[in-house]
Amino acid sequence: IEEQHSLAVFNGTEGVGGVLLAVEAVGRYDAVVGHGMLQARLDAGATEFIGRLRHVPRVEHQDATIGQLAGQKGVVLDIIKEAHNGCTAAMQGIIDDELTDENLGKCDLVILSLYPEASINWMETHKDHFNKDGMIIDACGTKRMVCEKCFKIAEENGLLFVGCHPMAGTKFSGMTYARADMFFGAPMVVVPPRFDDMFLLDRVKDLLSPCGFGSYHLSHADEHDKMIAFTSQMAHLVSNAYIKSPSSRNHKGFSAGSYKDMTRVAWLNPTMWTQLFLENKDNLIFEIDHLQQELSKYRKALEEDDFDGLRDLLDEGRKIKEEVDGI
Repeated sequence: IEEQHSLAVFNGTEGVGGVLLAVEAVGRYDAVVGHGMLQARLDAGATEFIGRLRHVPRVEHQDATIGQLAGQKGVVLDIIKEAHNGCTAAMQGIIDDELTDENLGKCDLVILSLYPEASINWMETHKDHFNKDGMIIDACGTKRMVCEKCFKIAEENGLLFVGCHPMAGTKFSGMTYARADMFFGAPMVVVPPRFDDMFLLDRVKDLLSPCGFGSYHLSHADEHDKMIAFTSQMAHLVSNAYIKSPSSRNHKGFSAGSYKDMTRVAWLNPTMWTQLFLENKDNLIFEIDHLQQELSKYRKALEEDDFDGLRDLLDEGRKIKEEVDGI
């Protein structure tokens, strides 16, 4: 590969400012817009990717940056909203220079990893500065609003936007808690603007190859949001409500794996999840109503000392789990 390669990573904080990393190497110009953990994961992944291309030994560190590679000419472009984020990035060798509208236009891939409304606003604000031959994707947890508005912005301005949702994360946020292996083997859901382009998914997979995603799943925005209400949003909501039991204050010494599994995602970002819940409220309310109906059956069986009824309910749930997820 003879062309110059540049990877750019934009690290958003509170849905606005952040950092954009641009690094010259081999390949093509790629750009990625994202929050702290996504930024550092892509940074480290690209470091390993470019290291293999140039036969340079990889830097074995979860926060490894491209600039740490021998022989690399790293140029980091920075938009700072909060000073401590800039200091952290500088100490890790991630920041070198300022992001401008001009160098944004050199990027082949831009990943918007902000809150949904902030992602839309960022794309609208910068619509005249993107690379017309590049690709813009997002990493938001809901897709209907983001895809509807970003597809329109892209169509009106001769751009390509593809909705994406990396299915991995932790209870922490920000650059400090970034992990280099965050997306290794994880699924990536892709919501394309059209389904008749046989090469579009291959292009997405190629551009995101440094992340190490294990699978890519094509979906319509409606289908995505319906499934995410069940697989992700309900889990966070139920976990958050469950921990509010007065018994939670005295659980130590009585809890093990079941408690940890049930409460892990109760530790969430309230602002982000509030926006995601409200944007997907129709699907989420459906799941809440269904859960309440099921719980009422268990409650009724308990109240009536209905051994057979309660056993049947438990056995029904066990069978469904075995059916959908295997033994």
